[in-house]
Amino acid sequence: MPIFFSLFIIFCVWLSYEIKKSNRLEASYKEDFLKKEHEANLTRRQSTDSLERITLPDNIVFHPDNPTLSPIENKIKETFEHEIINLTGYSNTDLKLEFGRANLDYLSACDGYFTRLVTLLKDWCIQLQSLGLDADCRDVLDFAIDIRSDNTDIFLMRAGYYINDNEADKINMLISVAASLNTLNSRLIADKLSALLIDSVTV
Repeated sequence: MPIFFSLFIIFCVWLSYEIKKSNRLEASYKEDFLKKEHEANLTRRQSTDSLERITLPDNIVFHPDNPTLSPIENKIKETFEHEIINLTGYSNTDLKLEFGRANLDYLSACDGYFTRLVTLLKDWCIQLQSLGLDADCRDVLDFAIDIRSDNTDIFLMRAGYYINDNEADKINMLISVAASLNTLNSRLIADKLSALLIDSVTV
């Protein structure tokens, strides 16, 4: 019994230490965040010219006479009437600190249109593929990847075309792109692509 009691005491001491350590780290993180947020709120407006605006490439084909495709294509065209910037991975504090608090609403809107665009591009590709418009679908997928979309389905659809085109080795390029994304989805996408590549080799 004394042995178990001694172990229990040791466990309690260790647990108390870990709790205090966690509380100190949390307090330090909160202090650093509040300091950074305060500094960000004091940052004056800075130029956003360094940020890349996303534009529609010339090779993307629309189908205005197709009743299935025209609704989503009109939404995509409408989205491109606004400025679109990929700010994935930036927090509001990061944006204020780098570009000034006065630019936050503008940049948030630009990023919102990017998020909307990525969703529309994925849905558009699904429709293009279902209609057998594979060449057009490939072009849209390549565009979505070029603008560094972090949508898993987009990467997997493009990888599927590479496999069907006997170009499975090009999935390695997709894995490199996915691994470089500034997003929590980065590792997930890369892992799924790697698994797909392995399956394509073993089949």
